[in-house]
Amino acid sequence: MTEKNGADPGEDELSAVELADAFAQRGELIPTTLAEVLRAEEDGVEHEGELPPGLAELRLPPESATKAKLDLEDESPEQPSSLADHRRRKSAFASHFLAAAIGAAAATALWVSREQRPEPGATVPTSEPQAPVADAARTEPRLMLPNVTTCSATCCAGSSCAAAKDELRQCSSGRKCVACSFDELAASRYRLRLGAFAPTEAGAKAVSSAGAAGLELCIRVGSSAPSCVPAHANANATEQWSLLPMVASAQDLLAGFVLEVRPRVPGAGPIGEWRSPVQLNATVMCRGLSLKPKTAKDESLGVVSVFLDDAHYVELLRAGSVEPLLAARRRFELGDVPAKLFETTAADDQKFSLVLGPTDKPSAERLRWSVLEKGHEARLVIGEDHLGSPKPLD
Repeated sequence: MTEKNGADPGEDELSAVELADAFAQRGELIPTTLAEVLRAEEDGVEHEGELPPGLAELRLPPESATKAKLDLEDESPEQPSSLADHRRRKSAFASHFLAAAIGAAAATALWVSREQRPEPGATVPTSEPQAPVADAARTEPRLMLPNVTTCSATCCAGSSCAAAKDELRQCSSGRKCVACSFDELAASRYRLRLGAFAPTEAGAKAVSSAGAAGLELCIRVGSSAPSCVPAHANANATEQWSLLPMVASAQDLLAGFVLEVRPRVPGAGPIGEWRSPVQLNATVMCRGLSLKPKTAKDESLGVVSVFLDDAHYVELLRAGSVEPLLAARRRFELGDVPAKLFETTAADDQKFSLVLGPTDKPSAERLRWSVLEKGHEARLVIGEDHLGSPKPLD
């Protein structure tokens, strides 16, 4: 054999064996033979870690262990014939530990994979944050509605009418554009809005005579039944205007317009009235009517202002509660016609109504078709079953 660094190879091998025995005696190497196990038990050396399977189960009573140790001392322990044999023995033992570690890792991976297996319809656990689920109501595109209340060049009154005369440029009725043609005005229907009753001296006496009940104003148009509202003593009353539920057409107004002043007592007759046919024109639509009811003795009782308001609505939806209507309103991007919420005289799922308006009939028709073209239901109504004042919706 070839010498290395001047040392005898046999001596190196024996030194290595002696060093390994020393480590084994100190418990720093795993005992690999029965003799090493008995020696470790006798010296009280405890090995930290697991013994090989063949030795881990070795449990000898104290007397058996002593006898086995004496028997083994008579025999020369098996020594490695070379350093390579010694290393192979250690390497083989290390291989057992490596195989055990690989097996444990594989078992752990299998357990983890079984733990993460989803049930049908479930998701695999993950450390990544879940992506937010989009709200269908929020992502639904809004429906854009156009402006429909245009002012034509053939107008005669209103702040938006370039052809309006001086006295008709600003309308006390609040209108911004009034057509000149009777046919255009007659295409729509109108709701009557009454101002506060301003009594004359004779009217003040009538108010005093009526006592706490006061007076009321009743209007009939054409062949309609009377529609009555409380009369107010002066313009400083709590409510300046009263909107009648009745709706009149141009033909109704031509057939006859009647205003009666009555005590607010059941069965009481009128103490004064005003009656006349009313012809629709730009002046009436812009400045309204100034009615002066008189007694049978031709005494003036006072003055009542009456305006003709648009009565056409585009109804988008009805429901039994307010919430669905508010949700429907949020779907629309409004043009120049506002949205309102009405309570109605209908029952169940028709109790509340979401509408756009009011406006004149031609504008309402343009708006209705715009809504229909966007896939939403819409119908034209005049609010005959509306109750009280509406709730404006921005």
